[in-house]
Amino acid sequence: MNDPGWLTSLIRQDGGRRLPPERAARRVSAFAYGNILVLSVVVVSDTHSVEERLAAWLVLGTTVSTFAAHIFAEWLSHGVTARREGEGEGPQKPLDMRAVLRDAVPIITSGTLPFIILFVGSFDVIGLFDPPGAQLCAAGVIIFRIAVLGLVVERLQSKDVSWRTIASGVVVAVVATIITIIKVVLTH
Repeated sequence: MNDPGWLTSLIRQDGGRRLPPERAARRVSAFAYGNILVLSVVVVSDTHSVEERLAAWLVLGTTVSTFAAHIFAEWLSHGVTARREGEGEGPQKPLDMRAVLRDAVPIITSGTLPFIILFVGSFDVIGLFDPPGAQLCAAGVIIFRIAVLGLVVERLQSKDVSWRTIASGVVVAVVATIITIIKVVLTH
């Protein structure tokens, strides 16, 4: 079976440039846990919390606090690995906050559309977006994002998309769903 080259051209926006592996890894990490945390909030929400807009605000709060925690963690970890006077190992450069902020953007994108969906769904003005429908739609968006994680990785590595990547995306979505269910069962 041929590789889906048409899909590679759709997801490649960077002209073939490659991010350094450590930055690509930070983006993938932010993408993965941002989506899983937002999915956890969406899953534990009930119809009443969607109707009262609480679910939307919890998604927004989770998104913003996770973004802030990620930036803080990057700052702390850089301090641990930075080279000290007299040491021969560790990064010499100061922390590039612009790169850290850019690499954390997948966290913000994880919660943006689910927030909008839940917020609009709380008004019950569109038939598909009644509160239960909005919750299902928000969860579906996040699970889809998790499923395309392999495509994100290949884009960051400037590789061609393969059918194996697409199949692994389905597996990743299933694993992420299981992790979310475990989180919900253990913490709620």
